Amino acid sequence: MKCPYCYSINSVIWSSKRGIYKCKQCNKYFTEKTNPHRGIIINNTRYCSVCGELKSLNNFYKKNGKPRSVCKECMRVGEKVSRFAMKNITRSDFISMIKLQNNKCKICNNDLKSLKNSFIDHNHNTNKVRGILCPSCNTFLGLCNDDIGILKNAIIYLQTCGI
Repeated sequence: MKCPYCYSINSVIWSSKRGIYKCKQCNKYFTEKTNPHRGIIINNTRYCSVCGELKSLNNFYKKNGKPRSVCKECMRVGEKVSRFAMKNITRSDFISMIKLQNNKCKICNNDLKSLKNSFIDHNHNTNKVRGILCPSCNTFLGLCNDDIGILKNAIIYLQTCGI
């Protein structure tokens, strides 16, 4: 079957709820919630995820035979921002937040196993940091799109159906 967007013959075709079929490569490109240029390679070029410029594949380092998303120039300059700087906090702020939470997840109160595996939760509109979460709770909030209505419905569901 041919992809209606790039006309490539691909054995894996993706379908959305609306019945739109695309190959995996085009699905990455047309995903609404991500960078519109994410992952797409056109005529041996791709967009750098940092500077946003369309560059030749020769300008990207490879990992496992595939070009990375950040171009060589941006990698050298170090424009890729750390997870602390993206949230406007320092590493010491991060560590003090974990100490204030007694080394526990802000939602489930399970122990945070390591600093590397702890997530800085923030409001996506204001970018204000809310707390430090474990991987499960961070994924849970992300899947709910931080929507309180969905969370309330989940509570009602659990209460009515029995835990």
